[in-house]
Amino acid sequence: MQTVAVVGCALVGAALALALRPVVIRYAVANEPAAAPPPLGVLEVATAIVLAALAYRFGWSLELLAYSGIGGFGVSLAVIDLVARKLPNILLIAASAVLGIALGVDATLNSHGGNLARAAMAMAVALAVHGVLYALGAIAGGDLKLAGILGAGLGWTSWEAAWLGLAAGWLLGGVVVGAARIGRKRSVSRDIPLGPFLLAGALLLLLYFGPSTAAR
Repeated sequence: MQTVAVVGCALVGAALALALRPVVIRYAVANEPAAAPPPLGVLEVATAIVLAALAYRFGWSLELLAYSGIGGFGVSLAVIDLVARKLPNILLIAASAVLGIALGVDATLNSHGGNLARAAMAMAVALAVHGVLYALGAIAGGDLKLAGILGAGLGWTSWEAAWLGLAAGWLLGGVVVGAARIGRKRSVSRDIPLGPFLLAGALLLLLYFGPSTAAR
């Protein structure tokens, strides 16, 4: 059954990325004359790999559906942010809708109300912390919204996953910025987006921690 889940999710990921390609082109390329759309197959393969990895870790479950919302839309969000420095609301809303509905159904059917409460609290904390950074002009509005979504997804798994997942994203981004500055590319380091690193950190920690712990 696990093999079926992995193959099935890989196919779904490829199909989703193909369907989202016009959205990626619209936001990442239309307003960036020098930018080129990802070669056909790159976005699709990347999304397929992410969803296949999630399926391997979580198996057939509502958690898989929830995190596939983050992973499936997250690849397209990362590409757009890398090229155009923006995180479109349409994709953020889609990811949050899949995540919220799947976790809500899971909490109802499997008596995981504690997990849902933890997810809500983790989201609130993530929004509060990143809200301060947004008010200071350190991050953009899209980064703030994404942090809230990722906080909820990671918080469902455990408090530890929530803190480490978001911290991992900042750490990854910091390493890249530091490398750019060491290379004396200060103008490049200022333009490095946060979104792809938040997504990468969250997905890595979700794969590491796996299915949620009992709420405590």
